[in-house]
Amino acid sequence: MQVDPTSPIYQEFHRYLLIAHLLTQKQEARKAGLKGLHYKLCVSLLRYTTEIRVDQAFYEAGQASRAIGNDHMAFVLLNRYLDLYDAIEDPDSASLDNALFEGTDIPSPYDVPLPEKNFLSVSQKDEVGDWVLQKNMDIGS
Repeated sequence: MQVDPTSPIYQEFHRYLLIAHLLTQKQEARKAGLKGLHYKLCVSLLRYTTEIRVDQAFYEAGQASRAIGNDHMAFVLLNRYLDLYDAIEDPDSASLDNALFEGTDIPSPYDVPLPEKNFLSVSQKDEVGDWVLQKNMDIGS
């Protein structure tokens, strides 16, 4: 049977296959302690937030950035996570600035579906918020 790689069904299947591959590799890299590879896979997955959970993708990418000592990137990613957390809590008053991600292949937050509820507890979110606030104060000093 001949498969047409330009067909929409093939393209969609290929996209989901790639996402599944990246998700699997991310977990394996984390288990193996390959922090650099884990970080790169987490960041790579941000371009697929129309298919995967957007808040969790930014949280995991931010935490992976912290794990390799890239605090600047972690600050940007976790700050976006906090914005998404607030948007999930109160979608009517959400205002998500996308300026830092314009010109990238990361979808706009207005183009991705928001989950119905947050996956982290308020206390876990507050820990992230405290870290982001501390980094913001360090930058301002």
